[in-house]
Amino acid sequence: MTPTIRNSCRTLVKQKSLRYDFSMTSQPLYRLVATAIEARIAEGHYVVDEPLPTEPELGREFGVSRITVRKALGQLKRKGLLFSRSGKGTIVRSDALVPHTMKITCSIADLTYYAQETSYLPIACETISATPYLAKHLRISLSDRVLLMTGSRGHGDSDYFAYEEIYVPEPFSAGISNANLQDRTIFGEIERAHGVTISEVRQALTAVMPEEKVRAALKLSNEACCLRAVRVYITRDGRPAQLAVVHYDSDRFEHTTVIYDA
Repeated sequence: MTPTIRNSCRTLVKQKSLRYDFSMTSQPLYRLVATAIEARIAEGHYVVDEPLPTEPELGREFGVSRITVRKALGQLKRKGLLFSRSGKGTIVRSDALVPHTMKITCSIADLTYYAQETSYLPIACETISATPYLAKHLRISLSDRVLLMTGSRGHGDSDYFAYEEIYVPEPFSAGISNANLQDRTIFGEIERAHGVTISEVRQALTAVMPEEKVRAALKLSNEACCLRAVRVYITRDGRPAQLAVVHYDSDRFEHTTVIYDA
């Protein structure tokens, strides 16, 4: 049975994976690199009003030549996402991406039900320093420490369709672990351990090319895409207590939303 996250709203989404292997496509290489950079801008990996990595650095990251990177950046400049500044390099515009979105209200209980009907395999649990991406979503500073828990979710011991990265900032990380999660949720553990209530979850869904670690965990082909869900869990008093970045194999996962007439 294809796993689903059910909610009160019907949207069918298909997806697939990313770490940069562009060998399986006939599209011009620079366009693929431009698409990957644009996705990273949308995801917040490249900070607005700050320079991108240099052309040689981007070339090494994507495994392409400097000329290919330059053509990709030129395409994004023409789209209005980037601009060049003397002495600073290539900068992400503050209005680079104003995504088309649809806001849908659903129930947090659906996430609990989803966890209860699937199995969870813990991969790692470690404390890391906050990155600009984490600082933005969790409203913390770069000097703060964050608990990172990674794992795979699926049915049984091998049929994993989701790769999860869960980030929990202090003080909510105290006493939290993914070692024996099984049919429970991290946000449920946070509620129990710290006496708070998660009253809101903000979710953004995007189709992405997954990194190698995601492909390996989900046994995806090089050309596969994934559906990525980024969820911020907010307490009743307005504090972000958890950030979840989940990659789903689109061949084994379906996100369904039913939209009703008001």
